Amino acid sequence: MNGRIFSTLALIFILSLATGNSLAAGQNDHAGHGGAKAGQHAGSNANSGRQGGRSATAMNNAAESRVYTVRGVIESIEISQSKILIKHGAVPELQWPAMSMNFGVESPDLLRGLKPGLAVRFDFHRKGEDYIIVDIEEGR
Repeated sequence: MNGRIFSTLALIFILSLATGNSLAAGQNDHAGHGGAKAGQHAGSNANSGRQGGRSATAMNNAAESRVYTVRGVIESIEISQSKILIKHGAVPELQWPAMSMNFGVESPDLLRGLKPGLAVRFDFHRKGEDYIIVDIEEGR
């Protein structure tokens, strides 16, 4: 009887190697809710970098070229680092609530004449992981 169990287990093991399946892989399917690799959704496939015919890179480039306009109040300015801290209103397109946030500026010249406490209207876009002001003016 033990010989037969051993033979059966050996056959299952050999078949699992031949088909690429294993007990460990089966357990990962449960633990990983579908066997997806880390950083990948269970529904991912070879086209996971595409949505609606557009590559992830194209979608990221489109997001970076989009300009958002919002109003806020300057809290501080770091001219040497070309950064400005602004308490701004909500940005519904990005699902952002009103908050205080540091922004980079496209050109240090944009910071001329600005000071903390000044109400401003500004345009910004995403550049990589940063949000960069491309235009800013005094205004309520």
